[in-house]
Amino acid sequence: MHASAAPLVVKLGGSLLDLPDLAGRLGEVLRNEPRALVVVGGGAAADAVRDWDRSHRLGEERAHRLACEALGLTARFVSELLPGAERVSTRDAARDAWGRGATAVLDLPRFLEREEPLDGHAPPHTWDTTSDTLAAWVARRWPARRLALLKSCERRPDAVDAHFAQFAAGLEVEWVNLRALSASGGRQPAVSSKRFERADGVEHTEG
Repeated sequence: MHASAAPLVVKLGGSLLDLPDLAGRLGEVLRNEPRALVVVGGGAAADAVRDWDRSHRLGEERAHRLACEALGLTARFVSELLPGAERVSTRDAARDAWGRGATAVLDLPRFLEREEPLDGHAPPHTWDTTSDTLAAWVARRWPARRLALLKSCERRPDAVDAHFAQFAAGLEVEWVNLRALSASGGRQPAVSSKRFERADGVEHTEG
């Protein structure tokens, strides 16, 4: 990844939150990205909501709201874990954080509260919508041109949800297998870039 004056939205997969050296690995990815906006996945916190939904039949709308709150918890965790990180919920707060040389970690539920009512085409409130699609929506809403997906695997079509291609259309999407990246920087991440587009109503997620 390269430095740019434009914001870069970095989606940190929830499956990575158990990495003992997560702060070092993430710091290596962000080292040359002074205007990075980190969106954190739900991980075990979102899985707990899934369990509650199965047990209590909450319904997708209520479960979606609770799952989004789980993303607020994981954002707070990463902002506490990563040196020099600040939790933000607005564009002004992110700009202030970047101006102080801090990494901005998005409090996604608070951002959704403000921005979702202003967008008639926000992602659907279902379990089929994952934090990957929410991060793509954030990037387009911000707006940002680039989105980096930090994952636990190499790039494959089934590692993003069915809505992702639609909401990532027009973005420059980078894929990083963070588990293949040493915190010392000795091994480079596996990165592939792809502009996701829709043609004739067909979603394309491979290239």
